[in-house]
Amino acid sequence: MKLLVTALVLLSSTAFAQIPDATDVLTAILPVGSYSGSYNNRPCKVSVKKTANGVQVTASNDSLVRVREVARGSVYFARRQGQFLSTEKFATNDGTRENILRTTPVTETQQYVVVADHFIANRNNYEMAVECVVDL
Repeated sequence: MKLLVTALVLLSSTAFAQIPDATDVLTAILPVGSYSGSYNNRPCKVSVKKTANGVQVTASNDSLVRVREVARGSVYFARRQGQFLSTEKFATNDGTRENILRTTPVTETQQYVVVADHFIANRNNYEMAVECVVDL
């Protein structure tokens, strides 16, 4: 019986150890570098760089710049190949803020990237987002 319990514990810990880190999954989908693209006929740029704590994604268009850092060990969702979603929600003095990073494949060589800030204060919603389709 002890041997069976030990085997089950080892198997379960091995299964959890195989979950890839958020930064590894993100950089496999969107490698480190700079990308140009467009969304709704507006030019945009996306840059991905490694930082001391993880990976930083910056998306910009002609009027807005949004930055999202994905820390090592953070929670993420990746339902199918090429898709990545990371959100970070926290309370502020004025309301609730949520930082969002989402990627979705458009074609084999293009990726749709959204970096957004969503803010809720006094039942009002404010969202600032940069959307971009980039060539990888």
